[in-house]
Amino acid sequence: MRRSFGSISFANNKATADFLIRSAYMDEEYDHEVINFRQNIEKRAETLEDAE
Repeated sequence: MRRSFGSISFANNKATADFLIRSAYMDEEYDHEVINFRQNIEKRAETLEDAE
C-alpha cells in the first residue's frame, strides 16, 4: 500500500469528521491532479490580455 502524507485532511467539527470518515475515498487510493499555479496564472493573464 502506498502512503502519502503530502495532503492530510483534518476536521474542524463533528460534521466534517463524520463526512471524512464515511467518505468512499477513505478505503481506496485517490490520485488528484496537482495544479501548476504559476502556469495557471500565466494562462489566465493571457486570456485577460486577449479580452482587452
